[in-house]
Amino acid sequence: MRGQASLELLVVLAAVFAFAAALLPAEQEYAGAARTAVITSVQATVLERTTQLAREAWLAGPGSVLGVELVLQAETHIEYANGTLEMSFNSSNRTIERQLRAPPIEMKEQMLEKGKYWVEAKNEGTRVQVEWKKN
Repeated sequence: MRGQASLELLVVLAAVFAFAAALLPAEQEYAGAARTAVITSVQATVLERTTQLAREAWLAGPGSVLGVELVLQAETHIEYANGTLEMSFNSSNRTIERQLRAPPIEMKEQMLEKGKYWVEAKNEGTRVQVEWKKN
């Protein structure tokens, strides 16, 4: 009887481990999707805040300087073209792009590393100069 109970326990344990092994790839997929969603949300907030900073400097008038500390969650490409501030970054092997309309900005096209930055917007009369400085 003890031998049969041991075999039944082994069968039950084998079934539990097989079920857990079958769920593991799905769990990793959901965790990756959740991570991508969080990074995308944070990066979108960074783009919105950068655009808002440039607008505030534009509205404050020539000579005004505003700054804010922002944190990038992924290596990011950022540029200004045709009245649009554009950002692209990689997350979970996917390239994600976001863009927002912005006032006239002068900003170098840049590839920024993940991390903290001091972003400064200076109204120069005809445009807003935006600079990213790594903290």
